[in-house]
Amino acid sequence: MIGEGIENRKPVPLGQVSEILEKAKVAEPTYEQQVASEHAKKFGQKASTEAKMLESIRELKIVSEITAVKVAELAPKNLMMLKQILMHEKKTFTEDDYGKLLAITKGKE
Repeated sequence: MIGEGIENRKPVPLGQVSEILEKAKVAEPTYEQQVASEHAKKFGQKASTEAKMLESIRELKIVSEITAVKVAELAPKNLMMLKQILMHEKKTFTEDDYGKLLAITKGKE
C-alpha cells in the first residue's frame, strides 16, 4: 500500500525529491516512484539552489516550514506571486518581510 511504513514526514523541495529517489533506487521502481522522479526532474530546480534558498528563508523565521519549502520551490520573482504563495499563512506580513523574501528568491541576499 502507498505510504506504508512511513517513519516521519518532512516537507522537502522538489529538487531534493529526485536526489532522495535516486538514493532509494531499487531494481524495479514502482509506478509512483517513476512518476514522482519524472515530475521532480521536469519541474524542480537544482537541489543546491533550493537548499540555499530554503536555509535563508528558514533563518528569517517569518513563515512556517511548509510555506518556506513552497517559496524556495517556486522562487517568486515578483510581489504578486509571493503574496499568492503566502496567502494561506494566518498572519500579516510587512513590506519589509516581503522585501526580505523577494531578495532571497531573486538571489540578492
